[in-house]
Amino acid sequence: MKGVNGKAKGSRFEREMVKVFSTWTKVPWEKTLGSGAQNTKGDIYPSYDSFPFVVECKHTQTWDFYHLFNDNGPIYDWFNKITEEARSCKRQPLLICKRNHRPVVIMTSSTGYDIFKSAGTLTHNKLELIINKSCNLKYRTGMYVFLLEDLLSIKRSGKVLINYRA
Repeated sequence: MKGVNGKAKGSRFEREMVKVFSTWTKVPWEKTLGSGAQNTKGDIYPSYDSFPFVVECKHTQTWDFYHLFNDNGPIYDWFNKITEEARSCKRQPLLICKRNHRPVVIMTSSTGYDIFKSAGTLTHNKLELIINKSCNLKYRTGMYVFLLEDLLSIKRSGKVLINYRA
């Protein structure tokens, strides 16, 4: 049996998220060229500058939802990295994680969470987890975790985020 090419799998997931976010916000999104290299755009980004997040996409089997409670696993490393990138360009982190046969999970900072709340999102969540202990978060920003499907279920929020001004 042939092994899975992790880079190709990650790239497919990024392309999938470009389509999802393009549909949701009604504006074109793009995959960052050289994604994975040092950059401040993240893996995917919209065609307008006012979007308040740097988006990182991870589709891998190396993380588990339970790592959030155990302070281990790669999630905290990923979140710290995207938080650092976001801070360097005065934006908020948005980490999108996927495991095979599991729902897509989104993680952001407390400020990022407030942005979504102000846009009218996250008001009917099935899952909304707040991690505020210091754990392995480098910047003590808190980590708010929710499902992508809950975010996308609120149709007007994508348009509101297009016009977001800090």
